[in-house]
Amino acid sequence: MGANGEEILSEAKEFTEIHLRQSMPRLAPQLRRQVGSALELPRHLRMARLEARRYIEEYGNESDHDHPVFLELARLYYSKVQLHYQMELAEITRWWKQLGLVEKLSFARDRPLECFLWTVGLLPEPKYSSCRIELARP
Repeated sequence: MGANGEEILSEAKEFTEIHLRQSMPRLAPQLRRQVGSALELPRHLRMARLEARRYIEEYGNESDHDHPVFLELARLYYSKVQLHYQMELAEITRWWKQLGLVEKLSFARDRPLECFLWTVGLLPEPKYSSCRIELARP
């Protein structure tokens, strides 16, 4: 989180991790999963769309929903964005096949999906569709 040489922040992180790990057996199951996930990889380092999916699943497993309509809206929006990504990937794949570099150049790698996933991690919002498409074209 901090810059190199920030000893106080490093010590605070280490202290927090130790105490959270020690308290995990006493936590409620849902909170234990959340803390374990955060200790494994902090949220700010996770891919936004995958984190949204995990959060929707986690919230959906809770039994006491105050507003179930929000959960349904989140699921619908997630599905809509996924469909949007699928259409973008289809366009990139079509372009890649038409280009035919894999057949023409033996050293070229066939990796349009990998390039696209990288752009989704970089620019997850649907409004950046054209940027994702242009960046994913190797």
